[in-house]
Amino acid sequence: MNNEQPDMRDDNQAFHRPGTAEVVYWGFGDGVAILASGKDTNGAYAQVEGMLAPGGEAPPHIHHHEDETFYVVEGSIELRVGEATYLARAGDYLQVPRGTVHALRNVGEHTVRVLVTFVPAGLEGFFAEVYQPVVGRTAPPPPPPADLIDRMRQAAPRYGCEFVELRPPSAAQSAPEPSRDTPTSAPGMEH
Repeated sequence: MNNEQPDMRDDNQAFHRPGTAEVVYWGFGDGVAILASGKDTNGAYAQVEGMLAPGGEAPPHIHHHEDETFYVVEGSIELRVGEATYLARAGDYLQVPRGTVHALRNVGEHTVRVLVTFVPAGLEGFFAEVYQPVVGRTAPPPPPPADLIDRMRQAAPRYGCEFVELRPPSAAQSAPEPSRDTPTSAPGMEH
């Protein structure tokens, strides 16, 4: 599996994907439901619903092909972008340019829901290839398989992804909720 998008849709076709019984792909406390794939958008973008269990995280990584945006639907995430750290809560929007080291983590006590868009599409295939599929958004996340880190390392180059640091997360260490006044050091992004 790679980031090529065969079987594209007609440019002028709308599509509807019902939200029932969809598959969520789970990693280390982070789940991804693919809402629109490159096949649906002719490769223009992919959109996923990301779910982070308390203490769940996406380790520091770089997307070499895609820009990435985050819209927080529920909960609070800490997003590190380069040297800056942002606290984002429901209603906040963040954008990470391709080629930028970034990581995120659920800093709250409840599962976070985030709409994530990748432009262009392709990275959604990584989650389908590497993470564990579970039917239904409300199903509990399974424990990560012992070989998940190896699978992530092997698949990442095929999707233009580079993990800066990849280690098993500590046993669901959930940090206390930081204040909304978390300082930022990058211009153009508000918290």
